[in-house]
Amino acid sequence: MPDHLPGQFQNCGTPNEIRAQTYVYRLAAAPRVQERPTRMRRQSLGIALNGVPLDPGAAEWLRGVRSESWQYEPLSGAIALGLDESHAHVQPTGAYHYHGPPMALLVDLGLRHQSDGEQLSASHGGPPRRERYAGTFAGDYVYTAGAGDLDECNGRFCVTPDFLNGTYAYFLTESRPVIPRQFRGTPAADFATRRSITEQPCARVRGVRRRTHCASSRRRPPSKAECHDRATNRRR
Repeated sequence: MPDHLPGQFQNCGTPNEIRAQTYVYRLAAAPRVQERPTRMRRQSLGIALNGVPLDPGAAEWLRGVRSESWQYEPLSGAIALGLDESHAHVQPTGAYHYHGPPMALLVDLGLRHQSDGEQLSASHGGPPRRERYAGTFAGDYVYTAGAGDLDECNGRFCVTPDFLNGTYAYFLTESRPVIPRQFRGTPAADFATRRSITEQPCARVRGVRRRTHCASSRRRPPSKAECHDRATNRRR
C-alpha cells in the first residue's frame, strides 16, 4: 500500500479493489552498465521509495493486437484506466502501481509543491483527455539521439547525494517516456515476474484453471450511468 492517500478504487476505469502486497526484490550488489540496452517486456522498471512498483506500459492494445506499435500509452487519455492523481491504478490482484510521476509521493518527499501538479494531474476517472490523439500509442514515439541529455533508457551518468563519485541513474520525466522503457543493465529476475509473494499459484478444480489470488469480496463496480452522473456533477 502507498504511504500517501491513493485514489478511489474501485472506479469507472478500474474495477479492482486495492489490497496490500508483499514483494521481494533481489538486486545485484554491483550492477554493470551494458553496451546495449535491454528492452522491457511487460515488467516494472523498479520500485519507488514507498515500495510501489513503477510500471511504464499499459496492458491495453488496439483491437487486441499485441504489438508495441498499437499498445496504448497509459497517460495519453485515449482510454480510461481509472488513474488517480499520482498516475496510478490497481491490477486485478489488488496491486497499486504507478504509470507516471507519483505526484503525492513527490509532494511528501518535498520534491514537488502541491500547486505544481496541475499540468500532470488526473481525476479518478483517468488523465485529462486531449483534443488530438497523436501520441496515443507506443509506436507513435521514436528516440532521437542528441535531442536531450538523456539516453535511450532515459538515464545518464551523474553525481547524486548518495554517489558522490558518480553513477548511472534513470530519470522520470513529464514527457514521454515518463518512466524509462529500457534497462541500461541486466534486470533482476524478480522485476520480470512482477508477482507479489501474497499471490497464490493457480489451482485446478475438476479441470477448471482458477487463480485464487484474483478472488476477493469486491463491491459492484460503478455502472456507466453512475460514471456519467459523476462526470456531470464534476463539471457543474
